[in-house]
Amino acid sequence: MVNYILLFFCLAMTGLTAKAQSDEDANRQDFVDAYNKFVATQRYVEKPAEFKEGTPALYDWIQSHIVYPDEATAQKLSAQVFVNFVIDYKTGLPKNIKIIQSSNKIFNKEVIRLIKSMPPWNPATKSGYAQGMLISIPIYFHLN
Repeated sequence: MVNYILLFFCLAMTGLTAKAQSDEDANRQDFVDAYNKFVATQRYVEKPAEFKEGTPALYDWIQSHIVYPDEATAQKLSAQVFVNFVIDYKTGLPKNIKIIQSSNKIFNKEVIRLIKSMPPWNPATKSGYAQGMLISIPIYFHLN
């Protein structure tokens, strides 16, 4: 049985947002710093699952692939969506995607589409063996 390691990566202050370019560099660095602090505290795996190009690339990838739902744009809505997904130990792809909390359900389909379309990650390892890893991240939607 594959052991899944829980990774709760809550970036309430930094978030992943659809924001103006002027905020991007600060948000990106906050995201990277928070992730690095979290990784330093991990004791269950030798190496946590990692987006193949690294944490800054994960932030950039989400920012470049997120699509603001038309209905939400028309209504000028914002949202915070927390999503769980498992990084598969064999393929590195996200699976078992679940919305765990959403401030507006209009955004849920986009978050699921976004996570499903992610490229493979490097799986977590323990004792030299790949491990499945549960990741929980917030995705923020804000119009400027």
